Amino acid sequence: MEIFNAVVASLPRKSDVFRYSAIQSKQNLEKAHQNLIEKITEIIAILVESGWKKSPDYQKNSLIDCFSLLEESEAVKIFQKAQESRTITEDDVDEYFGLFDKKFDRLL
Repeated sequence: MEIFNAVVASLPRKSDVFRYSAIQSKQNLEKAHQNLIEKITEIIAILVESGWKKSPDYQKNSLIDCFSLLEESEAVKIFQKAQESRTITEDDVDEYFGLFDKKFDRLL
């Protein structure tokens, strides 16, 4: 969770003039999005493998927050798989973020 908190803490804020201006162009926004996806992809495995078993409720809520980003039924599949087997593969994460990217592209 410390890694996840570090990622969230590094997100740009309006009060941070440098970071805010750095993501105002579409190209910079896409790069920032890609960097965020890479960091989240790295921590998902850590959340599931090390954190989930130590504190199920806390980690379950964290995963729900992550996987609810899509707000679509497809996003639930990866969470249900993790809940049933307590393991997910890199392919599952890639599929999730593929869906995330499609939604992100629609928002742009």
